[in-house]
Amino acid sequence: MTVAAGGSLDAASGTIRLAGSSGGAIALGGPLAATNVVLVAEGGAITQGSGTIAANGLAARGAPVALDGLNRIGALGGPGPSAATGGDFSVNDTQSLAVVSSVQASGAVRLATSGDLGLEVDISAPMLLLSAGGAISQRAGTITAGTLDGVSAQSAALDGDNAIATLGSFTVADQFSLRTGGGLIVAGTGRAPRLTLEAGGGIEFAGDVSSPVSLTVNSGGGIGQTGGTLQVGTLSGTAVGRAQFGSSGTAAVDTLGAFTVTDAAATSGRAAAAAGATGGAALSVLGLADSTPLTVVGPLSAGTVTLSAPGLLTLQGGQITTDAASFTVAAASGSARLVQTGTTALGSLSGGTGSVALGLPAGGGSVSLQNLSAPGMALSLLLQNGSASGAIDVAGLQVTGAGGSAALTGSVAGQSGARAAALSGISPQVDVAYRLNGCTIALATCGAVAGINPGGAVPLGPVTEPGAPFTPVGLTPGGLPLVFLDFGVPLLVPKSFLDTVLGNILKPDLFTADLIAIGIVRDPADPEVLLPNISDRDY
Repeated sequence: MTVAAGGSLDAASGTIRLAGSSGGAIALGGPLAATNVVLVAEGGAITQGSGTIAANGLAARGAPVALDGLNRIGALGGPGPSAATGGDFSVNDTQSLAVVSSVQASGAVRLATSGDLGLEVDISAPMLLLSAGGAISQRAGTITAGTLDGVSAQSAALDGDNAIATLGSFTVADQFSLRTGGGLIVAGTGRAPRLTLEAGGGIEFAGDVSSPVSLTVNSGGGIGQTGGTLQVGTLSGTAVGRAQFGSSGTAAVDTLGAFTVTDAAATSGRAAAAAGATGGAALSVLGLADSTPLTVVGPLSAGTVTLSAPGLLTLQGGQITTDAASFTVAAASGSARLVQTGTTALGSLSGGTGSVALGLPAGGGSVSLQNLSAPGMALSLLLQNGSASGAIDVAGLQVTGAGGSAALTGSVAGQSGARAAALSGISPQVDVAYRLNGCTIALATCGAVAGINPGGAVPLGPVTEPGAPFTPVGLTPGGLPLVFLDFGVPLLVPKSFLDTVLGNILKPDLFTADLIAIGIVRDPADPEVLLPNISDRDY
């Protein structure tokens, strides 16, 4: 059946029904105007040339259906369901369009409108393409689609009980939210200032996504990035088992907000032993290898948290609950900085003693801690040749660094003052440049140096308690006595000791006679007071 160009059908107050013969087609070359228009071409195509459809309601069944003119349709499906029993189904509208009866196709479904697009029924197709000059909304019904593409000049909210396998290309001017009951692959190129994705299964990012304000991902399974680039203002969400970004592909995240990764075994009811792991640490992982400076706001919760960023990583207060955390500043132009502001509270997820590592790149940099509160966590500072400063409250402290410094205050294992420094460790060797509460880290007596070998070597060993006698505890390979410095007695060593590495470090606390160097032991409470009260005039 053909409505020829220049001809028209007008039934403004009624319904126009056009039906092609069996296997026949319907070709519209002129305008149709009616309250409702019904087009049926079972086994044949429905096409539209230069004509337009003006109707409150439209229903079309054909194989395929292509109504791409400048139509004015109020509702798709008003007179009944629409379908393309073979090929694609497409409708173009120049005003707002409501989809009120089901639409299905063996090919793609394309719905385009210059105004708002409202979905109120089921839509089923291998591919669904939605385009609106206004907002896109889903008021009812289910979308079943292999791939969804979309464009909205305002917002898009597809929050029904959908079954969408792949999110393809999309451009939304404001908020875009999508919900699907199974897993979701984000494969296309997309942009929405505020993007929210919810999936009953896992979520995989394989394409390029730009969400300059926020990206929220809530997954009933794991979240991973296998390719593409994520450009995100604030990243937040929930996952089961794992949430990892940037290890494959590129992640450019400005801020990490609230994120929780729960134990996969606990969620599925399987025992942790079946996965070869214990507790949440092995079964819930949050990882972000960022390509831009990162601010962590939190709160975060996962068995393992591993975050890295180039140049600058900021822990901006917040709560982090984990059994093992690692925060690393990667190499970048300029000085690397790891900054903690406000009070950042870290606690173990499993209830035992957890661990947290703060790391600098090989070129060094600085770690600045305003108040790191982690009394149930062992802290490792991986400083390279960089520096660390600030306040800590931790279960244990291990510093790794050389050629840098540390000026820390606070408590270790509930102990403060010199005892906190004595309980801490340092590698590769004790260095007076690394201090906690004004005391050299890893020395049992504040200001004391352990294992001074007058022959030049500096082996490390236990330090005698304050007040214990000066005694040799063995011989060096060269036959010289190996002695220890304590609070009770000044140390006399050969003057050549001043030329050793350790002697150079201790020169501020040594003065010399003709043949000997005399160690001056300072009162840790007041370093200007010497113990005992001696001066060079006494020698």
